[in-house]
Amino acid sequence: MAQRSRRKMARMLVAARREEAKKYGETVYLLQPNVKRSVGGIRDIQLARWLSFLESDRLLPLGPLPLPDGESVISVDGRRVIKRTRGLSDADVDVLGQCLVFLRDLRVELHIQAGRGSDELTREEQVRIADKRGFYADAGMLGVEHFMQVYFGYTREVAQVTRGLIQQAEGGRRLRSWMTGLFGNRVDGCFVVGQMAVAIVPNALDAVTSDMERIVRLVELSMLYEVPIEPTNWTALRQAVARFSPPVTEEARQRFISLFSVVAPLGPALRRLHELRLLEQLLPAFAHARGLLQFNNFHKYTVDEHCLLAVEKASELDTEAGWLGDVWRHVGRRRRILLLALLIHDLGKGYEGDHSEVGAQIARDVAPQFGLDDGESEVLEFLVLRHLLMAELAFRRNVDDDSLILTFAREVGSPEILRLLTVLTMADIAAVGPGVWNQWKAELLSDLYNRTLQFLDPDANDRGVDLKRMEISSLLADADDSDPLVRLVAGLPRGFLRSYEPKRVVEELTELTNLPRGGQFIAVQWQTDTSTISVTVGLRDSSISGVFHRIAAGLASQRLEILSADIHTLDDEYLIDHFCVIDRDFVGPAPEGRLSEISKAVESCLENEVPSIRRRWNPLASEIQAAAVLPPRVQVDNDSSVDGTIIEVFAEDSDGLLLALSRTLYEHQFSVRSAKISTYLDQIVDAFHVVDFDGAKVEDSERLATIRRALKEVAGSGVDSHASP
Repeated sequence: MAQRSRRKMARMLVAARREEAKKYGETVYLLQPNVKRSVGGIRDIQLARWLSFLESDRLLPLGPLPLPDGESVISVDGRRVIKRTRGLSDADVDVLGQCLVFLRDLRVELHIQAGRGSDELTREEQVRIADKRGFYADAGMLGVEHFMQVYFGYTREVAQVTRGLIQQAEGGRRLRSWMTGLFGNRVDGCFVVGQMAVAIVPNALDAVTSDMERIVRLVELSMLYEVPIEPTNWTALRQAVARFSPPVTEEARQRFISLFSVVAPLGPALRRLHELRLLEQLLPAFAHARGLLQFNNFHKYTVDEHCLLAVEKASELDTEAGWLGDVWRHVGRRRRILLLALLIHDLGKGYEGDHSEVGAQIARDVAPQFGLDDGESEVLEFLVLRHLLMAELAFRRNVDDDSLILTFAREVGSPEILRLLTVLTMADIAAVGPGVWNQWKAELLSDLYNRTLQFLDPDANDRGVDLKRMEISSLLADADDSDPLVRLVAGLPRGFLRSYEPKRVVEELTELTNLPRGGQFIAVQWQTDTSTISVTVGLRDSSISGVFHRIAAGLASQRLEILSADIHTLDDEYLIDHFCVIDRDFVGPAPEGRLSEISKAVESCLENEVPSIRRRWNPLASEIQAAAVLPPRVQVDNDSSVDGTIIEVFAEDSDGLLLALSRTLYEHQFSVRSAKISTYLDQIVDAFHVVDFDGAKVEDSERLATIRRALKEVAGSGVDSHASP
């Protein structure tokens, strides 16, 4: 047979097999595979035999072998007839022979049970055969899950051998090797990277196959340059590693974790390492997930396949133009933590207990293996522990319920973690099976993301803001462009515009810009529509330190309950604070004398020392049940803002808590540039945008850790301990 005809026939066989695999599943790890036609099935063994024949002119013989119960079927001849071929090594011939015995025995059993030709290994058949063959439940795994791990072990071996033959059979193999050797660039003395492949230098093959770090480096080069590993090199590497697996070194682990930070297709690289059985050595927790069945009606793939696919789904967002692509690109330096979380998020399955909680323990064990710092370790553990949370809310709850969103925002803690959890949720769902992720689910997730972002970062959502800015501009149509008021309006933060009506904005900013340097105004008004009191404080070029803390103290001295507060620094010269409070001392509209009293108290605190604030005794107040009190959560986000640090506090509300938090920030020399303080039922959500006293962003990690601990201690110490300075 002419060589050209051989290559043509090989391509035809491969193309036909790929078309068949599309109908029966393009991965080994299907939960209900077809024993004959799915990837790694009997059809792949037949393909391997014919591809080998086209290379060597020898067709592997078949002969009778006994079944376990004494019956006989056609199977691979146990005698060694072919000692060596160009298409298959002796080791691969042995592997295919063992796999064919297992798969044909299983297929015959399916036929006998059905009384007809039946090749699909359904859930019912899996359970029946597992029981018949003595696979029993233990340590959190069902007997059927143990059986299917064995099944996937055989089909995986078939798929790997066949894949190597397909790569050799496809056109251009010799040209690829020749081009790589002639025009490729030498890398690290062991590798050659060309336009069509990355190859191992011939005299370095032994050095590479015996060194874990060099193997990871080979996979890394293939990933970085997005070219395949030269097929004959890959086959030699796979066979060498099967005989002797090199030890894992610290250098290999660090090389491995560095892959997660690169903007390149990570999924294929992880699959390469998984195929070599090296992924589970670099990440020991992954060994348990290999071929682990998810015996439910939701997932389509095994645990290991699902995790790898989830990583690929997230990486695909690099080129996504929609809102998810924007979210993904804002992940930034947390990319490696998110991708690592996706790789391990379901590894808790197959153990006793909740798989998310088991997974969190796995995350705690994994973090030090790869040298993650405390902050990264905490994020990794949270993502694994709560990887189902966002999906449950978005698809199973009414996200118009603010109490649900608040609880979720409290647990997430920052826009950064929200972004990570959003991408993780999408990737997790998309990796369940074909067509599971759709536009409807994307819209539901987007709605939850944006509503939660309103709690965590009010400036992020700008619906209606542009219309308000246009209305304010129309109110100032007669003003000169040089007027400071026009300048302030042009630079107003979107959160400021969103919160207040245009007429009020113009009135307050007019009074603010008319102030002399060092001047201030205080406006206290009754709000009939909400039965609350609004307190507005404006200052121009003030030398007063700790303004936010002082205002909070003045309000607390009048026994006022702060519902919400906004503080904004405008044009580096003006400061305007808005507080919404409830006065429990009065029923109905507060009299003018009371409003004047509040104004004087705030003015006194701005000009003098902050007074001690004692807690009021309220015999009608309900006692907080200890079991219902959630521990405080303090999150420091130093990535979302370019010129400031966002510190968010979630805690049970109590008298004087806001004062204690603002005082703690002041005492640690943090200046509040802007803030969003909200009280919902018995919980507070405080988001402080802070800088140091010099107006610079705080980058010192030790200092950030110190303020986080201090705020957490204050928020969780009880109402009495922070009632006075």
